[in-house]
Amino acid sequence: MDVKIRCANVSDAGYIAALSGQLDYPTSQEAVSIWLQRFLNHEDHAVFVAEVGQNIVGWVHAYKTYYLYGPVFAEIGGIVVDSNHRGTSVAQQLMQSCEEWAKNNGCAYVRARSGSTRLRAHAFYTKIGYEQSKTQKVFTKYLI
Repeated sequence: MDVKIRCANVSDAGYIAALSGQLDYPTSQEAVSIWLQRFLNHEDHAVFVAEVGQNIVGWVHAYKTYYLYGPVFAEIGGIVVDSNHRGTSVAQQLMQSCEEWAKNNGCAYVRARSGSTRLRAHAFYTKIGYEQSKTQKVFTKYLI
């Protein structure tokens, strides 16, 4: 299977929205289009898509993270691969693109967060060289 990884563009918004729904992250083409316009014009963000033939079968978003107490690193904001292409090399190639982008943009490491129930994702990250570095709870306070 020939997979092409490239930078996303705004015209990919519909595909990205549809793929996001496969992992229970429902969104609209319009919302993704707005976010892509912001991210693609911001040097601290990268969005890549995976194409097989004429079809987009995956996407990944990475962004730089800054803390007062440590080095700059890249965080994976999301990664989705079409259900028919999971277990292939698509996700690994998307992650490699993020790792290259992070290294070229001064990031010390890449961090990926994964929900406690996403066991396949945990196995995937371990397989490609990531180590679990912490367990945490996430607290949210909605403001609007």
